[in-house]
Amino acid sequence: MLLYDFLVFVDNYQRLKDPKPNIEEEIKKWQEFRKKKNPWRDMDLSFDNLKKLYREIIGKEFNEKESQNSFINPNNRDKRINELAYRYSV
Repeated sequence: MLLYDFLVFVDNYQRLKDPKPNIEEEIKKWQEFRKKKNPWRDMDLSFDNLKKLYREIIGKEFNEKESQNSFINPNNRDKRINELAYRYSV
């Protein structure tokens, strides 16, 4: 769930027009916003942890320039995270 939410954020970030703001600054804003939400308060939202989750679940290193859409697309069923995307879309 945490990785899915982060990937939705990254996908939205990638849609911003150039010049894009610094991604690490935007991640900090995302973290601050999420920490205000009940289920996220006690979670490790650090960028290092998010990259670790990405590596463990997606199976490769996080690249901010690489499209994340295939992972959050509910019609794609290649990975477990796509099933999560599907459940949130219905």
